[in-house]
Amino acid sequence: MRHNFISSRQNMLIRRVAGLRDKSARSESRSFIAEGSTLVFEALDCGILPLNIFINEKKLPYFEQRLSDYGFLSDSVITVVTAEVYAKLSCESAPEGILCELPQLDNVENICNNIRKLPPDRQTRAVILENLQDPGNVGAIIRCASAFGISAVVMSGCADIYNPKTVRSTMGALFKQRILLAGDIREAVEAVRGAVVNIYAAALTDTARNISEVDFSEPCAVMIGNEGKGLSSQALSLCDSEVIIPMKHMESLNAATATAIIIYQMTRQEGAL
Repeated sequence: MRHNFISSRQNMLIRRVAGLRDKSARSESRSFIAEGSTLVFEALDCGILPLNIFINEKKLPYFEQRLSDYGFLSDSVITVVTAEVYAKLSCESAPEGILCELPQLDNVENICNNIRKLPPDRQTRAVILENLQDPGNVGAIIRCASAFGISAVVMSGCADIYNPKTVRSTMGALFKQRILLAGDIREAVEAVRGAVVNIYAAALTDTARNISEVDFSEPCAVMIGNEGKGLSSQALSLCDSEVIIPMKHMESLNAATATAIIIYQMTRQEGAL
């Protein structure tokens, strides 16, 4: 196989792709970076055609063999680069030597001012995220949602879904999980309201019910708020009731951890596990 080869850090393609660390550049190009063999090959396994694949020349023999299994890839998509050039592209502290540029995903829908509601279904379980700012938390929640068969993750005011840290934290679940990007929490709730019986808010309030005592057997959604401030007063006003995870020695948990526990409880009762 013959591939493109780039040895200059000032090459126009290298400069453009390196710039995808910035949200404005990602929005303009409508593309993003997925780095590491897990993400690259998960994208390929999902049938997503990369715009570009970059390989550190030192890792070419190994990755070239693996890429040969994907007949829909053309040689023009693959570019071999020097270690110095790869370092400019990489967002990792210990890179594997392969990354790709992907187009924005069909399963990620922007519903701002164009609300696309989830269809009613007995199996519907949704997660609504409000103002989560840590890309790692957002990515971990998407990974958990995909693992347990959540119908949709609806996001309002959260970290960019295509941030390299978000993408990495999903471990490939980003390519499979349905995600709706809402303009505000009202739009987020409206997107799921007709498909669920109850919308629960995870909140540290006196009226919150222990999740072990809540009936999650009907179609439902749970709202998770900002890491430090929790859910807004508007979000709380839009929910049907509040829930809490019982704890002994701590008042709260990391947002991703709390969401994982609630998702498990939701899907366990629904009988999906």
